[in-house]
Amino acid sequence: MMVVTRRLTAERLAELKTLLMGMQRVVQVRLRLHREELIATERPKPDDGELVNGLEIALIGMRTANLHEIEQALLRIATGTYGRCQCKGSISYHRLKALPTVRTCTTCAEREERKTGRMSRYSGFSAQH
Repeated sequence: MMVVTRRLTAERLAELKTLLMGMQRVVQVRLRLHREELIATERPKPDDGELVNGLEIALIGMRTANLHEIEQALLRIATGTYGRCQCKGSISYHRLKALPTVRTCTTCAEREERKTGRMSRYSGFSAQH
């Protein structure tokens, strides 16, 4: 396999950073509002309470995980490793634009999918630009 090592231009990196920072603000606001709503609402009847609380907790967990992924991507930008795959190759700009928190190139994502037998949420997006 040939490793592609094209670097992102400063303009594209700035564009992706702005995109990530916007995503971060949106997730932070939604997470804060959801937590506030959870605290302010009346507790449902015991029969429904477990399901509702479980779903709310799961949603908060998913948003928290998403926020962590965004923060990790911003950290990779700050340390100069954003857009680099574990194989030392570059992740295409188009893939990063579609999936700004992605950590792997399409080739590595597909390899991992074949190895584990399940689809990664980041596999399958390949831009040939």
